[in-house]
Amino acid sequence: MVSACPSCGELAGRGYPECRYCAELLDQFWLADWEVLRSMEQLADRELAELVIGADVGKYPWTCVDWAMTLLACSRCGAELGTGPVECVRCAVTEERRWSWDHSAHPYTMNGNEHMLRVARAAMRAPHRRRSTVVQTWRLLLPFLVAGHVVEPHHLDRIRAHVLAGGYPALAECHDLAELAGLPELFWRRGDPISTRVEYQPDSERQQHAARDLFQRKADARAAEPGADAVQNADDDQVPGRVH
Repeated sequence: MVSACPSCGELAGRGYPECRYCAELLDQFWLADWEVLRSMEQLADRELAELVIGADVGKYPWTCVDWAMTLLACSRCGAELGTGPVECVRCAVTEERRWSWDHSAHPYTMNGNEHMLRVARAAMRAPHRRRSTVVQTWRLLLPFLVAGHVVEPHHLDRIRAHVLAGGYPALAECHDLAELAGLPELFWRRGDPISTRVEYQPDSERQQHAARDLFQRKADARAAEPGADAVQNADDDQVPGRVH
């Protein structure tokens, strides 16, 4: 169980980044590492942020890379670095480089909870750069991630499917991760045969042969019928042949 935020009333963390309490609750993990690095380097925030962003991937902790991006403004669009409009090249490049840390820097030093927290925080700070369903799913899960929980991939997919189906308001009432993890799988996610996604896709060889045979039978039937009657008057000249 997680508690409600005393400031915004949502589950603690879900109001990030607009709610100050939720922001401090989540950002404390990043800020703690930043303060350690700042005391070691003896630099002002901006100088240190520029140093971290310009360094090779893996030289500094991922939390410090993220915090440096939070402190710096993009030189092209002026927004917080990595959160600008989708068409901003510098934000896109910096954002992509950020995630290379997860794949190439300091293996085994980031656990599953930390990775999910990182992804969720990035989504909350730049929601316009992601699909609304993805943003809502991470917002829904943030309180549980802050509390130290890890969401299994298949549970994450199931929760996202319910959000996509319009279930966010009901899911937001859940105060226990077990409730969310225990959601039933939606039938359209299982490829149920009554789904229109399956019913109206004539892409199998059997369906194609059946359709071709049907058209051929209709054509043979028309060929066997007697021809149309002759035109009776001049007005009928403007009417196409009889439809059988």
